[in-house]
Amino acid sequence: VKSFELINRIIDLPGIQFGPITFVPISIPAMSPNPKYKNVELSGVSVIITDRYNYKSYITGIALVKYFHDANPDKFKWRERHFDRLCGTDSIRLFIQKGRTIRQIEDWLNNQEKKFKKFRMKYLRYE
Repeated sequence: VKSFELINRIIDLPGIQFGPITFVPISIPAMSPNPKYKNVELSGVSVIITDRYNYKSYITGIALVKYFHDANPDKFKWRERHFDRLCGTDSIRLFIQKGRTIRQIEDWLNNQEKKFKKFRMKYLRYE
């Protein structure tokens, strides 16, 4: 099974599909003068948005991190402060580490959003 086919089976999210890609890292002056694997052809997975109205970039990113973490948790290296800052909480990382499903994480996020929207109502000038 090709890696992108496996990812499509495991990460079943609306508006997104994964496909194969090859690329060659090159030097970009003042940005990446000496990239890892410079001038070596690499294989990877491309992200293909099939429905921009149903695509959820935040959940897709979390699902990809979870996929790579779950594939090899002993070798997966967290940059905890960086990841937690990007997510706005340490809860996402902790959920992934505890084995929560992406649906459970998404439900938690939706619940947090509802709480926030209710909380902010008293601070809005206009509805």
